[in-house]
Amino acid sequence: MEMKDLLDLTGQIMGTTPTAIAFAQRHGVRSLPRLTVNDDEIAAAITDLLEARIKGKTVIDIGGAYGLLGFHMAEVAKRVIVIEANAVWSMTYLDLVHARKPVNMSYIFGAAQQFVDLIRADVAVVTTHSDVRGMMSLAKSFAPIAIDVYGEMIAENPERFDEWARTARERS
Repeated sequence: MEMKDLLDLTGQIMGTTPTAIAFAQRHGVRSLPRLTVNDDEIAAAITDLLEARIKGKTVIDIGGAYGLLGFHMAEVAKRVIVIEANAVWSMTYLDLVHARKPVNMSYIFGAAQQFVDLIRADVAVVTTHSDVRGMMSLAKSFAPIAIDVYGEMIAENPERFDEWARTARERS
């Protein structure tokens, strides 16, 4: 099984069990447990796209799952903080996290809204297709610059994205 397939399967399981649904409701998580950054090529491309805006800065990755994008952003950013409501992502890929987590990257497990008054950054990054408005509202609470990565990419080149990615943003 390819890594991307394994990640997608994990997301499906995380979002469909009764305890996962109760967890999301209890913590106010409206985004789907579907990874949008699911391989190194995507993470590297996004980092290249963001490099001029994140270089030497403190970056918050809201909904960063197990931190793949954070691994890459940490190569150019001063500091990366990955906030993820569901710690299952990192627990599931713990060996990968142990192998790749850079020193200038930290994880916070919990719903992002719990940390709004506690953490500040230069840039907040959101890479989601679900609850985009909610995630971007949170991003703006953490940093003066909030970037909707896929929103920018889809606006620039919509035909490169599948129908689900384009329409999911409109529904959120």
